[in-house]
Formats: sequence, structure tokens, C-alpha cells
Amino acid sequence: METALADIPRASELDNTLAFLWEAYTFISRRCDRLGSELFRMRIMLTPVVCMRGAAAAQFFYEDDRFTR
Repeated sequence: METALADIPRASELDNTLAFLWEAYTFISRRCDRLGSELFRMRIMLTPVVCMRGAAAAQFFYEDDRFTR
């Protein structure tokens, strides 16, 4: 999943904290559908975040020991 950060669509709101808390599990899917993308940028508590969904996103998280549990 090689994409430049500038090429990733951005949610239009300044901060998405309340919407994220309100919509819970449907938040990411709704925004992906609205933006026509499997990933997008947003802010939670004014901190930049990238949200992803789909098989490529799952593969990204589980390959090459990117994260530890």
C-alpha cells in the first residue's frame, strides 16, 4: 500500500473526535464511502490520523512485524 500522504483524501471537518465517538463502528466505512476511497486522513483530538479499511489495509497491519501487541 504505497500512497503518498498528500494523495490520501481528507475528511472535511477540522476535528472528527465527536463524530467518531457518536458513530462508533460505522464511522470509518461511512467516511470511506463518502470520499470514494479505502483510506482517508482526519484528526482525532487535533492529532492527525489515517483510517483504512479493506483487505489491503489488513495486510498492511499484519506484514513485516510493523506493530507489536
